[in-house]
Amino acid sequence: MNLCVTSLLCSPTGNGVLAVGASRLIRAVLFDLGGTLVSYYEREEFAFVLEEAVASIARYLGQQGLPVPPLDNLLEAVMLENHESPDNSVRPMEMRLARVLSSGSLPEALAQGKDREQLLSGMCRAFMEPVFRRASVYPDTREVLRWVRSRGHVSLIVSNAAWGSPRQLWEEEIARHGLLEMVDGFLCCRDVGWRKPHPAIFREALRIAGASQDQAVFVGDDPRWDVAGPLSCGITPVLVDRAGRHAGACERSIRTLSDLPALLAGMSSLS
Repeated sequence: MNLCVTSLLCSPTGNGVLAVGASRLIRAVLFDLGGTLVSYYEREEFAFVLEEAVASIARYLGQQGLPVPPLDNLLEAVMLENHESPDNSVRPMEMRLARVLSSGSLPEALAQGKDREQLLSGMCRAFMEPVFRRASVYPDTREVLRWVRSRGHVSLIVSNAAWGSPRQLWEEEIARHGLLEMVDGFLCCRDVGWRKPHPAIFREALRIAGASQDQAVFVGDDPRWDVAGPLSCGITPVLVDRAGRHAGACERSIRTLSDLPALLAGMSSLS
């Protein structure tokens, strides 16, 4: 799709805000990461990814000269931590893995001088390695991000973090794909202590973007987090439904990111 076809309908207002159609002003375009800009895994694949993460942790522990629990025991301990808080507060990965460490012979090894913080940091990296290894940037991601910037929008990546993983790992991951330099900022649930769909992360995104709720759109792929959350804050959601699984879940739905410019151009007539 030629993204420039919308240029006749979108025009800069001169103050960093774009007039879309006749009246709608869009200052900020907020993007989810996984499933929206980058493919990692489908929801039903996570159990297998978790097994890979446990194996990766076991390899890391062995490399550190620590006793490695049987994989079944390690997986059992990890599965006990495989849940999110009912109120959507973040459960940091370090906290979860510290509880995993509390079993077996690992506490004895730590008592003998192993640096706990360093060990947990390494375990976090090991856990996320199979996740990041699966990453594939969608073919239209970079083109759409370039278009958003060319129109004068503020663009932010606003994302949950699998298993409450550290922000630093995700910032490195986004930079690895060349996406960090294509947006104006990155906001992770770890920054605010709340996961989508909690309103706190969306309100912080608006603050960073310098936009009011009616000047922003949120583009994401999961109705649970990327539709319900923005709506609770008065932000317009746009659902990327590549597989057509969520018919009727969002008023504004697109099949690919390439459809986003035309949708933004037509939003004034839809609202």
